[in-house]
Amino acid sequence: MCITMRQSQIQYLRMPKLVEVHTCKKGRPAFTIEGNTKLEVIHVSTTFKWDVSIEPFYVTYNPALKQYPPWEKCKYCVFEPNTRCGVIWPALAYTTLEKILQNCRGKPRIVFNEVVTVTQEQFTQLCSQAVYLQMCFNITNTDYTSISCPMLRAVAPCRPGIPVWTIVGNSQLRNVVINSLVKFTMEEKIMF
Repeated sequence: MCITMRQSQIQYLRMPKLVEVHTCKKGRPAFTIEGNTKLEVIHVSTTFKWDVSIEPFYVTYNPALKQYPPWEKCKYCVFEPNTRCGVIWPALAYTTLEKILQNCRGKPRIVFNEVVTVTQEQFTQLCSQAVYLQMCFNITNTDYTSISCPMLRAVAPCRPGIPVWTIVGNSQLRNVVINSLVKFTMEEKIMF
């Protein structure tokens, strides 16, 4: 199942009998909960099977959230209640690269709808902990020596038809390490 709860007025999301959940599609979370400024509580069963439920929750920008499940038990959950790093809805998302670099380094879910050129250090800081990445990187004629996104589970381009990574003319580049489990839409070209 895949459920999106976005910009709602709901204060309490209680699912006390929920012990297991499976996504409707690989690379997509079962629950996307974003931009619910009044949401205070997310509750699931204390016997929830975190090890069986792959990608159960993406929780981003829910600033009133005070009570929630133990996200640390979930390897591929995204929990960013106070930032907009992973928000997909354009009205809620960060609109400048400066805001992304300032707020999203090391975050598990990062969404930005523009092509960006960043230093290798900035790229590493953005990508090192990313589980889901929806951006486009222009890495052309740089001094990059490596590109690594070890935690990545899913990618999507910033816009249709543009690759996630454009890597051209980087004479010092020796290593490109992307998790082999990364999911992406077959219609999209993710690397050029």
